[in-house]
Amino acid sequence: MIKFAVLGSGSKGNSVWVDIDGKQILLDCGFTYKALRRRLAIINKSPDDIKEIYITHCHGDHHGAAVKWFEKHGVPIRTEGHFKLSHDNDAPCVGYRIEDKNGNSLVYVTDTGGIPCDALKYLIDANALIIEANHDTVKMIKGPYPDDLK
Repeated sequence: MIKFAVLGSGSKGNSVWVDIDGKQILLDCGFTYKALRRRLAIINKSPDDIKEIYITHCHGDHHGAAVKWFEKHGVPIRTEGHFKLSHDNDAPCVGYRIEDKNGNSLVYVTDTGGIPCDALKYLIDANALIIEANHDTVKMIKGPYPDDLK
């Protein structure tokens, strides 16, 4: 069984708590350690419950507290996603598909301007999708972004 709770999504921080067959993980860890502890407490979870952290990309609003979590709890940090996404970042941005022992699945996609065709196979039969998209073509073209990003 998969259970999940979005702890926050936006430019101030991103994180999702997930329980997969009793193993608890965080998808992204983009708030401060203290803020994430508070958000977990709201859903009656403890930092000690978290067994792994999966990071989508290297922006602070996605990995902010990951190192501190590792230092305090020894929690492994994973960065190898199941599929690549588009994002304004030199480092790769990845999505995750998580499955329980019965084949139920959760797909997590964040900060993407689009989903590449070769990644669609991961979304097609998912039981739950968490998608956070932030692409606005007009803002991109008119904004202060470098030409290679536009």
